[in-house]
Amino acid sequence: MRSTIDRNDVLYAQYVEFLGWEPRGEGLLRVAYVTLTPGAAGLGYIGAKGIELSPRSLTDHFDYSYAFTVHEMGHNF
Repeated sequence: MRSTIDRNDVLYAQYVEFLGWEPRGEGLLRVAYVTLTPGAAGLGYIGAKGIELSPRSLTDHFDYSYAFTVHEMGHNF
């Protein structure tokens, strides 16, 4: 789990560096693992901090979980 958090921190920093701004909202960007609509792998708030991912993404191949995070974090920005 620690490596997943570290990877997400680097991803967030790269988005901020590339775009020059952060999504609206106080504090850290939160990633929640929650039950989603069937067929959904994740949801990202548009223009605001927050990602929801299916718990299944933790049990699938590690790179899939990261790909879902990259995609959903893109919506935050």
